[in-house]
Amino acid sequence: MDKKNLIKIFTLIVFVSIVIFFIYTVINYKTIKTEVSSGVQKYGYIGISAASFLLESLPQPIGADITLISGGLIGLNIFFVFITVVLSSGFSGILMYFIGYAKGKDIALSFIENEKYEEYLELFKKKG
Repeated sequence: MDKKNLIKIFTLIVFVSIVIFFIYTVINYKTIKTEVSSGVQKYGYIGISAASFLLESLPQPIGADITLISGGLIGLNIFFVFITVVLSSGFSGILMYFIGYAKGKDIALSFIENEKYEEYLELFKKKG
């Protein structure tokens, strides 16, 4: 099996996993919301940081703002909760950007042909 087919299979597995995770999240929204809130209550600022990082890294309908709300509701200092959420979410975004920067072209080329990729790249450079 050559490298391009292996990348296609891996990308397909990741994509299907994300879709399954998204569907599971939509179906079990209340349960996940409760679990995130209890984790924040149990682990404090470290729990808020970890939950914010994961919620911003993974594609799902629950944002990191739930950790901000949970931290405020359980009585933690809202200023430190806000700083923790902002830093964790920011770090997550930066990390995902660099992963996309390093491997984004390989992932895109596993879905589309090189000519189409170049066409989209030119369109992006022209129109933003």
